Formats: sequence, C-alpha cells, structure tokens
Amino acid sequence: LYTKDGCVSVLKTVEADGDLSAQIQTGSLPDGGFLFFTVYSEGGCEIYGGSWECAREPVKDVKIGIAICTFKREKFVKANLAHIAESLQKEPEWADRLHVFVVDNAKTLDLEDSPCCTYIPNRNLGGSGGFTRGMCAVADDGGYTHILLMDDDIVFDFEAVKRTWRIAALLTPEHEKAAIGGTMLILENPCVQQELGGMFDGMKIRSVNGRLDVSKEENLLKNANAEKADYQGWWFCCMPASCVKEHGLPMPFFIKFDDVEYGLKCCKDLIIDNGIAVWHGGFDNKTSGSLEYYIKRNEAAVCAMRYGRTRFSVAAKFLFVTHRQLIGKDYGCAEKIIRGYEDFMQGSSFYLTLDRPEELNAEIMADRPVLLTGEEIEKTYGFNPAALVLEKAPKPNNIIKKALLFCENYAPPFMIKKKTGVSDVCNKIKSTTFMKRTVIRYNSATDTGYVCEFDAKKRKTLRKKITKIFFRLLFGYGKIRKDYRENADKMCSRERWDQLFNG
Repeated sequence: LYTKDGCVSVLKTVEADGDLSAQIQTGSLPDGGFLFFTVYSEGGCEIYGGSWECAREPVKDVKIGIAICTFKREKFVKANLAHIAESLQKEPEWADRLHVFVVDNAKTLDLEDSPCCTYIPNRNLGGSGGFTRGMCAVADDGGYTHILLMDDDIVFDFEAVKRTWRIAALLTPEHEKAAIGGTMLILENPCVQQELGGMFDGMKIRSVNGRLDVSKEENLLKNANAEKADYQGWWFCCMPASCVKEHGLPMPFFIKFDDVEYGLKCCKDLIIDNGIAVWHGGFDNKTSGSLEYYIKRNEAAVCAMRYGRTRFSVAAKFLFVTHRQLIGKDYGCAEKIIRGYEDFMQGSSFYLTLDRPEELNAEIMADRPVLLTGEEIEKTYGFNPAALVLEKAPKPNNIIKKALLFCENYAPPFMIKKKTGVSDVCNKIKSTTFMKRTVIRYNSATDTGYVCEFDAKKRKTLRKKITKIFFRLLFGYGKIRKDYRENADKMCSRERWDQLFNG
C-alpha cells in the first residue's frame, strides 16, 4: 500500500508455485493512496499475466459505441482500427460490447463497413462536427449505453478500452451517469502527462497535473489526490449515450473548445484516474496563429454561456491577448484574434447562420507565416533560437513589469531598435522582444519558427481596431451574453446540426 503521505506498507505476502490468487479487503484502507503488487522470483520463472479483480458482478450490461473523427489521416485511423480488430480477434468476447463508428470529414478514407466498424462519410465540419455526427449515430442506434470519443491519431492499449467498460459496468446507481476519461500522455515524451482533465474558469484554461512524470510513484499519488477536473478532452472521453437526449449536442465550433463546452454542460460527475491513458502529440506541437482565432472566439462564447464574468474582465482579457501579440510583432495572430472576437460579438446568429464553416476555415488557415527550421534561423540570424528561448527569455513575474512591456505598443517608431529578439510561440510575454524590430516566434517542440517584423502603420491600425472592440465589449457584453444564453439550445439542437450535416 502506498499511502497518501508517501509511506509504503506491505498488506500481504504470499509464496506460490504456479498460479496465484490472493485476496485483500479494501474497505478499511485509508483514502488517497493506491495499491500495487510486486512479483519476485526465487528461481527461473515466466510470468504469463496478472490482474486486479473484484468480487462484485457488473451492475449493468454496457455496450460502447466508439466514435472516431478523422480528416485525411488515413495512416493513423487505419492503424488504430487494425489494433482494435486484432484485439477483438484475440478476445472475441469483447466483440459484442464494442463497435466503432468512423466519421470521415474528408470522405477520402477507403473503408468498408465490417462487423466491428461502421463508416460514415461527412461534410468537413471540423472535429466538432465529426464527433457530433458520431454521437448522433451511436445515440440513434439505441443499442448502446455509452459513447467513447477518441482522436484518430492517439496511441493506446486496448486494455484502456476494457478498463473503461469495466468501470462503466460497475458504477452504482448514484454514479451511473458519470463520464470516464483517460489521462493524456505526451507521445514525444511517453512518461510525461499532459493533463489529467482540464479546468476552465471563464477566463483561463488549465491542465490538471500537467507535466508530471508518471513513472514516479509520488506523481501517481498526486493524480490519485488531484483536484476534480471540469471537463475531459475528447482524445479519450466516455459518457452515457443518454447525454445526447438529456443535454443536447455540442456547440458547432468547428474546432477547439467543443470538449470544454460539452463537458461543462453534461459531465458533472467525471472519473479520471491512474490506469487509463492514451498517448497523443503534445499541445505545443499544434500552436499557431490561425488556431488562436478558434480558441479565443469559442472561449469567449463558452464564457458568455456558462460564467458570470463581468464586462470589464472580458474586455480586459481581450485587451491583454491582443496587445501581447503586438509586443511580439505578430500582427497576423493579432488580426486572427480580433476577427475571432468580432465573430463572437455577432452573438448566436453567427453560429445559427454559418452554413459553410469549411470555407471560413480555409480563409482563416490561408494566411499562415512561412516556417523556418531552427537550423535555418541560426544560419540566417546567427543564433540558436532554442538556446535563447530557454536561457535568455525570463517571464515577467509581476504586473508592473508586464505593464512596462505593454507600454512598448505606444512607443514612437524611432525607439524600436534594429535588433532581433526571440519569443516562444506559446504566447508567453518575454522581455527579450522588448523594443526589438525583428522577433522570431519559435516553437521548441517542433524546432520551427517564423519571422515577425515591426510595422508602425499596421500597429497603429490594429491598435484602433483593438480599442474599438474593447469599448464594444465594455458597453455591450451584457446584451451579447444574454443572447448566447437565450439561444444556447437552438445552437446545439439536432435540427441545427442536421442542417449542417445535410448542407
């Protein structure tokens, strides 16, 4: 037993020659720790397997519909389907408990229906539309108790699916509507946890127990005693199929924040713990200015629908995130954020009338900066960007220093030095970009970056737009929030989604 205070105690020792079964009564054990067993050999032996089992029979008969959304990732989704098919072949008793629904937003996947898989071609409605189409297919069938949403590009052990099924089957009536999530581990650093669920307070999103090395016992203990998450990412999230009928469908966000919005709406009882995990590419790999449009637009919509944040706090948040980009001379990203807030301020009508979201996405993604490798940056500018980001880019640690950095956005052009600074692309405020004419926005996770140049005329234009939107939020946010709340059900209705599916 590994207790909450980090002490290890032996509950039982058993010697055996051959198969071994030992019972432990868990009712009197202290909360907050975890059990583990260790096997030692006194001679030559081979271990064929082992497991924890409970005496109680399943409370309900569970059948899970696995919904996978994909877009031109044939290699990944076919590998995962082959993994599931191979696992079902080895353990055929699971074939009646699971079925996969693959929603193909690109309609390019050469896939036929099979006993374990149903193929659904779909319009490119983003991850939101793909997962929603899968949720509808599972719920409409009527033969499934649960929906398991899984990303197409994760790496997972079939044991994670089996454990999810077992938890769902053993839940007592008090928790029968609980959602079950899987810890996300970083594919590039397999023992490091990206998050154990996420938190959102209307202003800022935060990972629970991010960056923990879960190969260490003390970090497993932190997971066992972690704060309760607000939502679970859809790389691996299992929820009762009844959620669709009881809570409706997700917001038509296209991408980003759909899992946050739906989790806040229907996953009040959320189970995420050690033992169920998947590997997925780290968040830093997918950071871009274009994605900021979706993140900031949808984040503001969720805040309006679910939180009582004041108009001043929302307006100040907008001011902060846009001026942060001006400090980094990333005017393209600032423009994307501005457009995101402009679309948000259209209210529910934006989501109720946008019938060609794929065309909007093509427009948003079209104007992307040219990426350079770390080697190309070093060759052109004479320095290693990775070294500067790590060693010479301290983050301002108080509000006064941050305010001084923001003053640069109003400094006359002649004060901007003809020097080059480096800032990491994850939007942290760095003093190394202060008063620099050229800024390299560098991503250490991918060893790529792009070049941003100071432009006095563009900065002035963006400042005017930012100021205008700031005051629109300051004096009109209450009306916008009311509109989102009054029309939330319309935006998430089956009727609205059917319009998008068939458009």
